[in-house]
Amino acid sequence: MGKLILYSWPRGERKSADFKAAFNGETADVLYNDAGDFAVCSFDGNLTVTITVEKPIDTVKISPLSRGIASVINSNSVSFNIDSPQNICVSIPGMKKLFIFANPLEENVPDKNDPKVKYFRGGQVYEVGELWLNSGETLYIEGGTVLKGSLRCKDAANITVAGRGIFDNSYFKGDKYWSRTFYMLHCQNIEINGIILINPNSWMVHLAGCENVHINNIKELGTCIGSDGVDIVGCKHVHLENLFIYNNDDCVVAKATGDAQENVEDVLIERCIFGNGPAGNAMEIGYETRCEYMRNITFRDCDVLCVHGHGSPISIHNGDRAVIHDILFDNIRIEHHYDKLFDLRVLDSRWGKDGIHGRVYNVTIRDIEVTRDACNPGYTVAVIGGIDDDHAVSDVTLEDIRFNGKRITTAEEMDLYTRNAKNVVIK
Repeated sequence: MGKLILYSWPRGERKSADFKAAFNGETADVLYNDAGDFAVCSFDGNLTVTITVEKPIDTVKISPLSRGIASVINSNSVSFNIDSPQNICVSIPGMKKLFIFANPLEENVPDKNDPKVKYFRGGQVYEVGELWLNSGETLYIEGGTVLKGSLRCKDAANITVAGRGIFDNSYFKGDKYWSRTFYMLHCQNIEINGIILINPNSWMVHLAGCENVHINNIKELGTCIGSDGVDIVGCKHVHLENLFIYNNDDCVVAKATGDAQENVEDVLIERCIFGNGPAGNAMEIGYETRCEYMRNITFRDCDVLCVHGHGSPISIHNGDRAVIHDILFDNIRIEHHYDKLFDLRVLDSRWGKDGIHGRVYNVTIRDIEVTRDACNPGYTVAVIGGIDDDHAVSDVTLEDIRFNGKRITTAEEMDLYTRNAKNVVIK
């Protein structure tokens, strides 16, 4: 029989007024959040999740749909089973979202007595304000713990942040950089694993001029405009996996700006889940591209739950001088979007400062499953365009794009609009 770990959150943390949850029959705390309420556990083996609300449930959607999770409705409760750790969004019509963060069991928990470990024990709220990590240090946040403040690292190496606890940015406000939940400037060998970030004032994880970064299984909930999930700014050798981001701006974005106008390369984002509000894009490169090149960036095996505003699930916005090339979007499932399906452009932008335009070339978008409903035809388009013939978007391959399972083979079927675009191939 598998093991199940539940977490008791501090009594001062606001609990959900809409949902009750049980894991394998054991009652779990459900915490309130503006983006959607959430419940957390860690387990191995099998897990039965039961959600109860005050009114009868007619229908429910368990996302990502690609997981094929079957549910059983019984009056005002719904149950489903999973056999592996994963992050899930439960949508009941007329109610806010409920997120289930079902983690794997932890490994390599650090020694709380190690002087290089900042260890925060469960069941408490800590108002840490501006918390700094130096080279070789670890921040560990136990499940059931809430840290309120922001995290800072500068010119540091071998940094780890881990645990099953919560980092809440609502406590700390500052200028546009220092209000960011995590701000890591010119650091190397960064590991971030397992934690939950909520209530941002600005970007949630800002990596600036960093190298050798691995982020796994973090969960982020934000509602403010500018609540970017992970900003990969002037970084190299970055691997993001198993992230769950539901926010109100770009979910994951690569750019070069501010303190890190350095080249971006060797970036892999995989097995992530994205939900986006009105202000941004799910998977983005740009707009600020103030470097010589951005290359070898891959998004693969990701689920986009929604892009509700004017943004796009898949986008490149080259607003400065960079040459952006060798970009891959592969095996992406898009459950809902309103405006642009793809948006690949070289353009003038209010965020651009170079006054010099770059180019975009060698972009592959393949194996894309798009769920379309009555809101899409006539409203949703795809856009590929350069600003002029010398600053074009070229050598773009759109391969195996499917709308509701039907393979799309023409620009007309895709509602694709192009300008200063060269060698765009649909196959």
